[in-house]
Amino acid sequence: MVSHRKMIAALVLGAGLGIVANLIGGGTPWLDALVRNVAQPLGQLFIRLLFMLVIPLLFSALVLGVADLEVRHLGRLGARMLGYTVLVSGISVLIGVALVNLLGPGRGLPAAVREMARGAAIQPAALPAGEGFTAVLLSLVPDNPVKAAANGDLIGVIVFAILFGVALSAVDSEATKRLREVLQGLYEVSMKLVEGGEPAGSPALPSPARSAS
Repeated sequence: MVSHRKMIAALVLGAGLGIVANLIGGGTPWLDALVRNVAQPLGQLFIRLLFMLVIPLLFSALVLGVADLEVRHLGRLGARMLGYTVLVSGISVLIGVALVNLLGPGRGLPAAVREMARGAAIQPAALPAGEGFTAVLLSLVPDNPVKAAANGDLIGVIVFAILFGVALSAVDSEATKRLREVLQGLYEVSMKLVEGGEPAGSPALPSPARSAS
């Protein structure tokens, strides 16, 4: 079975088991103990594993994708990607809000479990002092990319990866070719860890410039 189908099947199975358990023993001590000692730790472990792979996968994929672009395609492709991102993000937000209001995730869980889930969420990066466009612009560029990655500032990591990819595409040397190979290996290993990648030795990422032309 394909990996994304496995994930969908696991989500459906988990939701079904949760509904059945709630109908059979909702509010009983044994169900609370099962959630607290089995389901909740496994869920936290799964979330932590996903967060662990976000930075290496995001950074390597963005750098390789931007580095494979030809400079003349950056402006046109960037405008397309911006429009696509705004459209897809808007649809995602609408779907998320609708599902949260409809399903009410976390409803019925003990208060301690809900508080633990809130504490595990990634906090957005704080804006610098000031208001308006200048503050927003400064918040996009990290003063330390390693610190941004450690703090979960994904916007900062994305900006750094894009700039890094642009600079990498402008330098053609033996050292940068080896750096591309290292990033390609990082991408393939990260994808393998999430069971969605190709085996070792797979070809390089397809160039978005070629696909856009």
